[in-house]
Amino acid sequence: MGRLALLRTLGAVAASGAAIALPTIASAQEIGTGIVSDSGDTGFLIAAALIGLLAALPGWAMLQAGQQRAIHAPRAVGLMFGIVAIVSALWLAIGYSLAFNGASPWLGFGQNAWLANLGNIREGTTVPESAFALINLVFALLPPLIIAGALAERVRMGWMLAFAGLWSLIVYAPIAHWLWGSGWLARNGALDFAGGLTIFLAAGVSALVAAVMLGRRTGWPETALPGHGPTVSLAGAGLSWIGWMALAGGAALAATDDASSAIINLHLGACGGIIAWLACSRLFGGAADLAGSGRGALAGIAASAAACGYVAPGPALLIGLAGAVLAWLAARSIERTFRIDDVTGSFAIGAIAGGTGALLLAIFQSPALGGVGYGEGLDMGGQLFAQIIAIGAVTLWSIIGTLIAGYGIAMVLPMRVSAEEEAAG
Repeated sequence: MGRLALLRTLGAVAASGAAIALPTIASAQEIGTGIVSDSGDTGFLIAAALIGLLAALPGWAMLQAGQQRAIHAPRAVGLMFGIVAIVSALWLAIGYSLAFNGASPWLGFGQNAWLANLGNIREGTTVPESAFALINLVFALLPPLIIAGALAERVRMGWMLAFAGLWSLIVYAPIAHWLWGSGWLARNGALDFAGGLTIFLAAGVSALVAAVMLGRRTGWPETALPGHGPTVSLAGAGLSWIGWMALAGGAALAATDDASSAIINLHLGACGGIIAWLACSRLFGGAADLAGSGRGALAGIAASAAACGYVAPGPALLIGLAGAVLAWLAARSIERTFRIDDVTGSFAIGAIAGGTGALLLAIFQSPALGGVGYGEGLDMGGQLFAQIIAIGAVTLWSIIGTLIAGYGIAMVLPMRVSAEEEAAG
């Protein structure tokens, strides 16, 4: 009898507690619509990140291997894998926190080291912060791979791996914070939807600086050193194209019209790049360079990356065309006039096309031209000024950071292989 009374008492207390708690629970669900992430947006972001990895592995590995001599191709693929491993480890350890933690206009803090203390949801989004960190990891992998292509066949693997890791921390993380982490460039109004400035411009400028530091391949340019596998390179460019379309959609951080519009615009930019590249090679080079159409696609992607979330489809095609024309002319000038050995055209494709698209964004963002319109307090002139400041800041910091990282590591590890190793692959 005593036990039964005790059970009844406990039941009454539990029922009373539940009755008291119900309003609290209901209130928490009402207020907490932002506490629980949206499963559709989260799934979309994870899928975009995984497909985006095609742009790095195997896309970029095939792209670069095909543009190198056969004896260097296996090493090129291995180097791509090594860069992905090193940069991933350092980015997760501290890079993400430096780029996206804190309200400082210059650099984040270390509270999210090793992805600790991530929120259930990333502020300003409907996805968990882990998904946000995942897609930004994929973005962070790409610039060092672009740089490595410019240095192909003569860079020492140990130096390149160390450089890629250090560069991602001292160059990429601050730039990502300035533009994507609510840093000073973003507060100034600068826009970069999917990496035209943060990835392509920074990597292209750094690739040129590193190529000058490293010197030319033995025998070049007196002796032509063509890649052994244009078909492989084109296939890699195709995989990178698909991967970048996914990343452009993922940059919207939600499965919305913004994502589908960005994907369409990036695709049109790539198409415009191919058309322009083939036309330039026919008009100025004497024959349409079908094997080089992959470079045209990448130039169009680089040009449209910054703008793809802010412009209409027609202007996106024009941006790809313009970026690829200037990239083709720049690549020809870098090779023939300045004699800089940029094997994969990383500077022309990344910096020239990416910077061009970032500038044209300010024009085609106008509602009169089908764009999304300008931010508060900005017009076309103000947006153009903000983009110019961003281009200048990214360029300057990429040069400084590349010199610091490159020569700093060279004090411990030599930059390039010996002439015998270069000849033997």
